[in-house]
Amino acid sequence: WSAKIQNAIEKLDLPSLRLPANYSIWDDHTAFQNAGVPAALMIDYDYPYLDTLKDTLDKCDPQAVKEVGQTVLQVVIDHGKSASR
Repeated sequence: WSAKIQNAIEKLDLPSLRLPANYSIWDDHTAFQNAGVPAALMIDYDYPYLDTLKDTLDKCDPQAVKEVGQTVLQVVIDHGKSASR
């Protein structure tokens, strides 16, 4: 899935999004991956409110939410196209 996400980021020309190379983390998505369900974690580790009580909707950057949404949608579209071949 990392390659699919990277392809979508490049196709959409979203340089603000990046995938760390060879980086693995245990988080909410890990249980899904362990069960064989494709999953990815898209998170901003520079976000000052991460994992705090102040991590509320009003702190979310609308542009970042939009770009992540566009990326996820592009991955779904691309995956659907490749699955229908």
